[in-house]
Amino acid sequence: MFIATHISGFGGGASGTGLTISTNTSDVNILTLAAAAGYDNAVAGQEITMTINAGVTVSGSSSHAVRTGALHQHTTLIINNNGNINGYTGAAGSAGGLGAAGGVGSVGGDAIYIDTDTGGTGTLTVNNASGAYIQSGGGGGGGGGGAGRANECVDDGKSNWSCGGVTYTGSAGAAGSGGGFGAAGSTAA
Repeated sequence: MFIATHISGFGGGASGTGLTISTNTSDVNILTLAAAAGYDNAVAGQEITMTINAGVTVSGSSSHAVRTGALHQHTTLIINNNGNINGYTGAAGSAGGLGAAGGVGSVGGDAIYIDTDTGGTGTLTVNNASGAYIQSGGGGGGGGGGAGRANECVDDGKSNWSCGGVTYTGSAGAAGSGGGFGAAGSTAA
C-alpha cells in the first residue's frame, strides 16, 4: 500500500509529489505511482519524494525492487529509505544432463534502477536511515556438471563378459542473496 500526495506552489513555482510505502510490496515504479498521484512528466522542475517506512521491505519479484521510470530530465527525486530495498535474487542453474554441463544461474536484480540519465538538471538523492538496507539481488549459482556413465565389465570366468553402467549426476546451483553469489552445484562424482 502506498499513500500519495500532490503539493503545488512551493519552491518558486515548482510542484511536488509525495509517495509513502507503508506495507511490504514489490516491483515499485516511481513514475507510475507519481503519475497516479498527479505528477506531470511533461513539466520540468518538479520534485518527487518517496518514503519507505521502517519495517517495510520493497523487493523485486523478477528484476529490480525500485525503478525510477523515464522521469523528466529536470525532476528532483528523493528516496527516504527507513526499511529495506532488496533486488530480485537470481535463479539457480540447473543440474547438467547426461554428459552435459550444468545450466548457468541468472543474474540478480538491482535494488534501485535508474531508467534514464539524460543530462538534465534533475537530481537523485537517496537517504538511507540507520538500520535500513539497500541490497541488490545475488546471482544464482551455476549448475553442477552433468551425469556421466562409467562402464563396469565383469568376466564370469567362462569368457562371458557382462557390462553395465553406473550413472553419476551433478546437482543444481543455489540462489544467491543480498548481493552475494549463489553457490555452484556439485559436479558428478
